[in-house]
Amino acid sequence: MQRLTRLPSFALDFVRPAPWLFFLFSGLLICALYTVPAGKTYYNSLTVIVVFLMLVALIAGVRLHRPACAWPWYALIAGSLFLLAGDILWLYGDGIVGGTNTFTSLSSILDLAIYPCAVIALVLMIHRCSDGRGWPYLFDATILATGASLCLWVGVVDRYWENGALPFMDKLVAVAYPAGDVLLLAGALCLLLLPRVRSGAYVLLILSLATIFATDTLYSIVTLQGQYQTGQPLGAGWLIGYILIGAAALHPGMTTLTTPRTVLAPALSWRRAGLLLASGAVGPTLYMLKLGWGIHVDVEIVVFQGAAKMHQAMLAGSVDLGIGGGPEMALIAKGAPALAVCNVAPAIAFLGILVPADSPIHDVADLKGKKIAVAAVGGLSYWLTLELERREGWGPKGVDIVEIGNNPASVVASLKTHAVDAAYTGTMLAFTMEEEHTGRLLIPASKYAGHVGGGVIYATQRLMTDNPDALRRFLAGWLETIAFMRSHRDESIAIEREITKASAAVQSKDFDLNLGALSNDCKFDAEMLANLKRSFADLKLTDTPLDMARLYTEKFLR
Repeated sequence: MQRLTRLPSFALDFVRPAPWLFFLFSGLLICALYTVPAGKTYYNSLTVIVVFLMLVALIAGVRLHRPACAWPWYALIAGSLFLLAGDILWLYGDGIVGGTNTFTSLSSILDLAIYPCAVIALVLMIHRCSDGRGWPYLFDATILATGASLCLWVGVVDRYWENGALPFMDKLVAVAYPAGDVLLLAGALCLLLLPRVRSGAYVLLILSLATIFATDTLYSIVTLQGQYQTGQPLGAGWLIGYILIGAAALHPGMTTLTTPRTVLAPALSWRRAGLLLASGAVGPTLYMLKLGWGIHVDVEIVVFQGAAKMHQAMLAGSVDLGIGGGPEMALIAKGAPALAVCNVAPAIAFLGILVPADSPIHDVADLKGKKIAVAAVGGLSYWLTLELERREGWGPKGVDIVEIGNNPASVVASLKTHAVDAAYTGTMLAFTMEEEHTGRLLIPASKYAGHVGGGVIYATQRLMTDNPDALRRFLAGWLETIAFMRSHRDESIAIEREITKASAAVQSKDFDLNLGALSNDCKFDAEMLANLKRSFADLKLTDTPLDMARLYTEKFLR
């Protein structure tokens, strides 16, 4: 026990058994349940339970320890009530009824109310424990937090504000969350800067604020990339933060956070001056970096009629990069001096089966025995038809395959004259014919074919050897473009319409369908490689099974 007494008082608090420890560890075990695969109702219900436990712990802590000034804790209790009400509404609207929760829904606004309550609690704590002399520390903390706010503005807030798809009020509420995080950060930094304010409750409170701030920031980033889904491990960060707040309230040291003590005004030391100067330099530094941010690569676009001509151009050294389909990886095995470097679209969403508007075919099963047009025997649409036969169990002659070429006019003419019953074509043409009431998209290929390499970027050996940095920058720019498309839907559709000249309705349908098929990391997944390997055999592109690992590389992905 003599060794334990040598520890700092706040460290000693953590080795003494107490109710707050039981709450902390049992609460963390409940948070671990968030990693269990389940539905939205499960995750939303778990959040409600944890917020309720935090509320109970806050009330119990105040009644148990009777702090000299309970107002900061009352503010946290009020914020927890708002949060609990918001989460219950979210559970009812999103988890049970299946409604849609937006930034400006009542549940989101109630969740947002916890920020002013928490800020009031922190300001009161700072004022009480510094005996009214902590304002210089708060000013220092605010300056430091301002530097962090600039980073959040450039990385998160600015992108929300520029998102044309969000209504004004949604933008306002969306940026209010990171603004609230900055205020919490300022309060936490002030507590860190204040001398002689150390206890177990202090450590737990700082950890909770840091956890919630980090989770909120990561959530904003992941959401802007269009990758967040309820149930991801990231969501457990909020629950852990709430449990830490409850444990801080139950900790005996919670009274020290509102106990007046003598605090001297901070001297202008070299460390303090350095921190303040560094924070002030964040703005100009970010501005200069933003001027150079973005991936700048000069490219010349060349359009080829068919994959064979594109790879011939790559072989001749006329082009360095080519964007084609996954089946073209077989050409690498035959000696093409290139490698696949990015799996652009694992699934094929841009191709689908089109039928006439008045066709009696309304389901995939109705295609059995019918005439289906493909661009070319041995091509991608041909293999997709073989795959459809295999998956439906129709056998090798389940449909009658007709070769008509890849000219859209041929597809339209064949369907209008009923020369064929259905045709593989681009979804853009299918949606256009739907708008004209002359055709219907029966099913996109992505619905049944799985991952087969709908889009792949190929790079020549010369480019990979002579200018690998240019290739890395191109791929980084490609992924940055995909992220932009996910967070700027309306702007991206407008850009596409300038090229396709399609109507807004058609372009929107095609954009939404195909965006979901685009990869966020360019990685080559096992399902795609296995399906491609099988397709090479089906199309008799190779005499022996291929080692797929020799046909691609991921070393140029950042």
